[in-house]
Amino acid sequence: MDMGPYGPISINFRDKIKHRKIVAKIKKSISIRKDLYEEAQAISDEKGISFSQMVTEALIETIARHRNKKLRERINDAYSDDPTLDEKTSLEITKSLQKKLLKEDEW
Repeated sequence: MDMGPYGPISINFRDKIKHRKIVAKIKKSISIRKDLYEEAQAISDEKGISFSQMVTEALIETIARHRNKKLRERINDAYSDDPTLDEKTSLEITKSLQKKLLKEDEW
């Protein structure tokens, strides 16, 4: 068994091939509140999946939300500064063209 940075890595090559990529698994002991465990176990039973799959799905969703949040922050940072002179000029030209088109267009 290989040792990864977070503990032993157990790889089951037979079951873990997805889209021609090998998906490695690790085993990690965690401590969670009893009420959370019981509710998560009940949900995994209801969904017909293992508790491990339930935790995996929750982690996938959490990681995706985190990545999206970071992406939004980067986008917001990129647009948070004042427009440049070129951007201001382009906006003014666009506004004037839109006004002209609206005046010519009959409703």
